[in-house]
Amino acid sequence: MSHACLIVAGVVGRFDQSSDGKRQITAMHIPGDMCDLHSVVQPVPTSALQALSVATILRVPHAAIRAAAKRYPALAEAFWRDCTVDAAILSEWVVNVGRRDAKTRVAHLICEMAVRLNATAMGNAFVLNWAVTQNQLAEATALTSVHVNRTLQSLKADGLVDWHRHVIRLPDWDALVDRAEFDAAYLQSQPMLEQRIGSRLAN
Repeated sequence: MSHACLIVAGVVGRFDQSSDGKRQITAMHIPGDMCDLHSVVQPVPTSALQALSVATILRVPHAAIRAAAKRYPALAEAFWRDCTVDAAILSEWVVNVGRRDAKTRVAHLICEMAVRLNATAMGNAFVLNWAVTQNQLAEATALTSVHVNRTLQSLKADGLVDWHRHVIRLPDWDALVDRAEFDAAYLQSQPMLEQRIGSRLAN
């Protein structure tokens, strides 16, 4: 492996597969992510990548990344920070799959993606464009697609999530955050929706 992948458009999933063919998505990468930056120092792949939607991906040679990092120390630090954020997200995903019930699990992932994708704010409500299927959401939360569908219907009945194809409406962000037990601090460099809400309400 001689290059890293920079996501320009779309959603790319990292996944592993069990011996019986069951797939577990362990990360979702969005525009701006270099989904395998770690491959610069560990070029042997340990998991697979697959586009979860129509995607545009740039292949950046490892040699170019090393040269840029050597010439610009601040850029090298930014690369390092990016890898630490990936690790923090992965750690949170482990907790999500291992310790949260289905409703909290799905709500938490939706909150995370709303922050990372800069969901459109309308007061305390948000609209999120997220081009994944319910089956892919199931693979990311270790649930069946039927269970995910029921969970989304329950969240809709609670007035928290309205999922229509790739458009997700979040009518009450504060209530959704509470239900998801979501704290965006682990995303570190990502913009915080709470800050954006505060600035909008102040205007």
